[in-house]
Amino acid sequence: MSKRRRDHESESIASDKAGSLPIQIGLIGALGDMARLYIGVWLAQTGATGRAAFHIHACDHPSKYDDLVKIYAPHIDSGMLTAHRDGHAVSRASDVIIYSVESSNIVACIKAYAPSTKLGAIVAGQTSVKAQEIRAFEEFMPSDVSIISLHSMHGPSVSPKGQPLVLLPHRVTVASHLDLMHKVVDPFESKILQLSWKEHDDITADTQAVTHVAFLSMGAAWSTVGVYPWLSDTYKGTLVEEVKVTIAMRIYFAKWHVYAGLAVLNESARDQIRQFAKSAKELFELMIQEKEQEFTDRVMAAAKAVFGNYQTPLLRGLNEEDDDRLEEVNVDAENLSSPSSRKLSKPNSHLSIFAIVDSWYQTKTNPFDHLSLLGTPPFRLWLGISQHVFITPHLLNQSIKAALFDRSIRMDDLNFVLAVTEWSAVIGVGSFDGYREKFEGVRTFFEAQKESLEWRKRSDQLIQNLGIA
Repeated sequence: MSKRRRDHESESIASDKAGSLPIQIGLIGALGDMARLYIGVWLAQTGATGRAAFHIHACDHPSKYDDLVKIYAPHIDSGMLTAHRDGHAVSRASDVIIYSVESSNIVACIKAYAPSTKLGAIVAGQTSVKAQEIRAFEEFMPSDVSIISLHSMHGPSVSPKGQPLVLLPHRVTVASHLDLMHKVVDPFESKILQLSWKEHDDITADTQAVTHVAFLSMGAAWSTVGVYPWLSDTYKGTLVEEVKVTIAMRIYFAKWHVYAGLAVLNESARDQIRQFAKSAKELFELMIQEKEQEFTDRVMAAAKAVFGNYQTPLLRGLNEEDDDRLEEVNVDAENLSSPSSRKLSKPNSHLSIFAIVDSWYQTKTNPFDHLSLLGTPPFRLWLGISQHVFITPHLLNQSIKAALFDRSIRMDDLNFVLAVTEWSAVIGVGSFDGYREKFEGVRTFFEAQKESLEWRKRSDQLIQNLGIA
């Protein structure tokens, strides 16, 4: 009987793939931001016959059932979406089941709902760290279920079109399942990549976790000294500084758990973050001792190793003669710094940039390889401004001199080193509570200044104007 049922399920899925039926997609955690983005795309699809291409089975926490029904009422009434009270009902009804829940809850959710999984179905997770997700699927899912996980490499405010989307075909029990999974994600118009979970976690440690810690540390340092950077001469004027501020605010005004899971649960991330903190500390020690030759040699060695073969600017509007932001990439020419104030911007040591490039050098990481595979908009910006500082001779020399001899910014650099060291320690011990406490403490500081949120909103336009969305 089991064999006959399994064959029936395979035939059913193959029939869906051919388009005779809407594909039955389940979303566990349907009120999450990424899940809502996915659902919106799927609901807009119709097949060749004009029928809906997908039918969505959605649930969230049982306490949010009424909210789910209210939000999707028009689609429930039209028969395109069914709201369920829990993941058991979703799992029984769906041919493709996506767990779109927080990293800290993914194992418990999989354990709870795996027994109800439809025979011969496909399961996937949307967490940003795949090691524990895949292990949980292996442990709790029936052997007839295919495990083809996924991860969209962008946030919910960014269109999925053209962005990287990773498929991880870990266990494929029916050959047609991978084709079906492609059909499920094709409407996003993303750049589809196939990786193993280990490849995924190693790359995202660099493109996401370490990148986020860099900006988190900047924000923590600013809050420690009580500085809103857009009001400080040190951070006014150039695109490099504007990127630092806008992306830091973008992160701090998002949900803390999105970033916590990326760092705390990824073993590769902990190692890379530890090296980033080590690089910042060692470079700062050379700076305060004004060891010019040793500091310069180390910076130039990193420059040659990381950027020696990558001299073409990543970002539009940046060139060798002028490190100022050009008019074509202005976010808001009336509200941001005027051209005259940009040219008077104060030199900066760019310790955060020196530290990230040194950490890539020390770990023999090629960030451009990672960019081509899983480069997120913040990572492209981060790599882009880092490249700009290093391949622009006068800016690199100015930054080295400021790092070594401008004592007026020494406290800013010290606070950055302390911040990245603290973030590394919190992540190193795997503390979600510690991460949340530190994250929300800094966020509270910025929430007191209403312009903080405006800077966060400008990040989307900055990404678009720089041609990297």
